[in-house]
Amino acid sequence: TSEQRSFSRFLQTENGIRVELNMKLLYDILSAQTACADRGIGRYSLDLGLAMQAELEKQGGKLRALAYDFMPGRILSLRRNFGYGNVDIIHFHKKDAWERLKAPWARTAACLVEDVYRNTDADAMYVSMPIESPPDLMGLPMDYQKTGKFTAGTFYDLVPLLFPEHYNCDEGYRKSLERTKTLDLLLAISENTRQDLIEHLGIAPERVVNIGSGVSHIFKEKEIQDREVILERYGVHRDFVMYTGGSDWRKNQDGLIRAWACLPE
Repeated sequence: TSEQRSFSRFLQTENGIRVELNMKLLYDILSAQTACADRGIGRYSLDLGLAMQAELEKQGGKLRALAYDFMPGRILSLRRNFGYGNVDIIHFHKKDAWERLKAPWARTAACLVEDVYRNTDADAMYVSMPIESPPDLMGLPMDYQKTGKFTAGTFYDLVPLLFPEHYNCDEGYRKSLERTKTLDLLLAISENTRQDLIEHLGIAPERVVNIGSGVSHIFKEKEIQDREVILERYGVHRDFVMYTGGSDWRKNQDGLIRAWACLPE
C-alpha cells in the first residue's frame, strides 16, 4: 500500500538514520482519540499505523499502539483494529482525566507520558500527532530527547503559524512547536510541509523526510450498474466536481471556485 511504501522511506532515509524492519515500535495514536479521530488526520494515522504493523510483522518486527484513557470510547475500536493485545493504555486514574491534561496539570501529564516513553521496551517511538493537539493539551513529552528513545512524528502542516490572522497561534501551540524540535525524525505528508518545517522551524533538512499521504485500502473503484438512475435520484443532469474536504479557510474553496470559473465551457 501507499502507507507501507511511505514507511519504507522512513526506515531507509538518505540522511544516515536507519531503523531496522525487525524492530519493536510503539505508536502513539492520540490523534485517533481526539476530535479529529473521524477526519483526515485521525483516519490517516489509523491507516498508517495498521500499514506499519503489517509491514513490521512480515519482517519479524512488532508494533504496539499507545492510547490514553481519557477517551475510553475509542479504545475498544483501537483494540479491534490493532489487536486486543497490541494496545497499551496510559491511565490517569481520574474521571476528569481530559481536564487533567490541560493547564495547570499539563506539566504533570507530560512527565507521566514521558516516563511511559522512557520505560517501554520498544526500540523507537512514533508520534501520530506532535502538534495537532486540542487547545491547551500538553500531555505529550516536553522534550523527546529525555525519553532516551529514537522518536519520529508525522507533520501535516504549520497553518496556524503561517496564517495567524485566520487561526489561533497561541502560547500552547508555540510550545508544541518547540517540543517537536526535539524529535529525531520529522515525517512530512508533503514537500510543501517539509519545506515549511525547514524554513520556519529551523529543522535541519536531513531530519525532515517527505513521506507523502497515501490512500486507505477501503477506497476502491466500483462499477456502477444504474448510473442514470442514481444521478436522477439526486437531480444531477450535467458533469460535476465533488468536494469532500472540510469547509475551513485553509481548504481554499474560494480559490477552487475561482479556478473552476476560469475553465472553458
